[in-house]
Amino acid sequence: FDSDRRHRRAIADLMTDPNDIPRTRAEAAILALIAEDGGPPVTLNRIARAAGGDPRQAAAWSKTLTASRQALLKLEGEGLVVARRKGQIVKIRQAKGLLRYTAPPRSAPAPGDDS
Repeated sequence: FDSDRRHRRAIADLMTDPNDIPRTRAEAAILALIAEDGGPPVTLNRIARAAGGDPRQAAAWSKTLTASRQALLKLEGEGLVVARRKGQIVKIRQAKGLLRYTAPPRSAPAPGDDS
């Protein structure tokens, strides 16, 4: 629960920082979760929970998952998030199956770039 409090505080800071780009709650949750240097990759469910979603409330949970997916796509486009499937960096829109999300490696190849 201590990490949940820390994430909530980080989310609030990311949403209200006047020097930063305004972020949605889902975007702020993603950035707070992946900011943990060397932390494990996070799943969509963990992001949605950090954004305030409750899986016991089906309709609200579905909306939170959708908002989280949209935020992931936006942040991927900005180069702030990468998706991983079986350890490999993949494009979110093209990947199938369970994805995990992390900050991009310092010298990240473009997803789908096999060179």
